[in-house]
Amino acid sequence: MTIIIRAHVLPSLLMGFVALWSACVLEAQEPVEWEEGFVFHTFSIAGVDPVTGESGVAVTTRNACVGNGVPWVRVGVGAVATQASTRTAYGKELLDMLEEGVSPQDALDSAIGSDEGRENRQIGVVSIDGRAAQFTGSGPGGWAGHRSGQNYAAQGNVLV
Repeated sequence: MTIIIRAHVLPSLLMGFVALWSACVLEAQEPVEWEEGFVFHTFSIAGVDPVTGESGVAVTTRNACVGNGVPWVRVGVGAVATQASTRTAYGKELLDMLEEGVSPQDALDSAIGSDEGRENRQIGVVSIDGRAAQFTGSGPGGWAGHRSGQNYAAQGNVLV
């Protein structure tokens, strides 16, 4: 059996393949609830541009598909990175509080206040007006810490 693909059909096949591949990749990045105690060994930076209202998180780690657990952004609101023993619920909770006008520090204090696992967590929060807040618990292991300034929050754990 011989299969002939005409030249005018090739672009359509290629576009179909790209669409299918994109759907699989995008589906793989849907937020999931990671099991309690899952440690990412991660560093990230959350940042905002108060002029354009854009926000973003860049993250790298040893685990695949970290994009469905660590980075959280909302246009015109801010950015959140939740890592170490990741609690993905922090992303939406913190962005909701920022959207309601709560400061990053007050939002973070509220979120971790009743979390019994907070000492194993690391969170960075930046509001669209450039204020930042961070928390690094005592339990992520190895070296863990954070630095922040106007418009950004960088954090890392188990780096050495």
